[in-house]
Amino acid sequence: MWSKNPTDAHRRLLTPIFLTAILAAVVLPMFFDAYRTAYYGTMSFDNYSRYLLWFLGEPGGELPPSPHVYRLGSVIMAAPFYHLPLVLFSGEGISHPLVNTTPEYAKALQAMCAANAVYASLSAVLATLYLTQRRDVPLGWAFSAALVFLMLTRYLGMGSADGIATPLLMITAIAMIERKVALFAIVVILGTVVNEKVALIALLCAGFRALLVPEHRKAHFLMAGFAAIALVAYAVLVLALALPGLENQRDPSTYFSAIASSVRHLANPKGVYQNLWPVMLLLLMWWASLSRDRNPIVYGCDVGVVAALFLFALALDVQYNLGRIMMFVVPLFLLGAIANVSRQRPGVRPPEDEHSAYDRTPSAPPTAPLRYFAGAGMSKQP
Repeated sequence: MWSKNPTDAHRRLLTPIFLTAILAAVVLPMFFDAYRTAYYGTMSFDNYSRYLLWFLGEPGGELPPSPHVYRLGSVIMAAPFYHLPLVLFSGEGISHPLVNTTPEYAKALQAMCAANAVYASLSAVLATLYLTQRRDVPLGWAFSAALVFLMLTRYLGMGSADGIATPLLMITAIAMIERKVALFAIVVILGTVVNEKVALIALLCAGFRALLVPEHRKAHFLMAGFAAIALVAYAVLVLALALPGLENQRDPSTYFSAIASSVRHLANPKGVYQNLWPVMLLLLMWWASLSRDRNPIVYGCDVGVVAALFLFALALDVQYNLGRIMMFVVPLFLLGAIANVSRQRPGVRPPEDEHSAYDRTPSAPPTAPLRYFAGAGMSKQP
């Protein structure tokens, strides 16, 4: 007979089993949705499937155009998923004929979608562990960060390779927050082979902090230096090989005209949803992240990352992909927003000197000219 009182084993296993089941319940439909969308081609996406076939030496493989060809690390990370059992769709209930494809291509397409879903889930788990273990965030709030992160991946190319880069972005953000320079350097350098936006965002984040945040300036400068080295190495490789594809992005003389062209894609409903709304969401998360903690996750100057990346994406003339590129900054701001919001109590104003339990050591007051912009939050002075 079942005991009325739960055992110690039951208490220990209840939470991890329940949360794992909920995570799986979210991730599996996310995978099938991305796979079904890519399988039937109902939306345009960057297709890395034939690149994966080329890497594995399977029939139908070919090299993609630039810049996808430089993201070999994404294909390497997706390779193990090629050996999953193949899932095919019946096509019943749709008005157009089935896709005429080979089993190898379908397996590669499925592998890319599965890799995106799995690595995005790993990123969500990393966020939960960091918030609970290092920031004293209650488990419920930390798990909500995981769910929110997975929902926001819908703005990424989950049928291409965007989700594969998310663990590297999450680790980079955590390493920067914790000022683990060696870990930051290793992940950024390796991450550049997976997706060059890892190095770009790392450079912007560490660079703004190095310039505008007096505390820990040496660590931020070192991190910005490693990110710059990785990004310069990538740029040299692109210019040296000059593989075909998006040649305009390698020509700075086209940037001003590209910005004018890109602005036109912000004015229609599709542009508002796909390009402007993600930017507004990032600004909201940045604002929600600002706190008076002595060791904050997000500083006021981090909003410069959003502005700089926005201008950079406009110059590349990515049209309706601007919002997708902007969402690569989510890991940093989501960690900060959840950590800060979890400490709020409705109707209760925290004392002026309240700080996170994470860091009790005093630090020198900010000395930057723009104190609010450089610091973690508003000044205590009237």
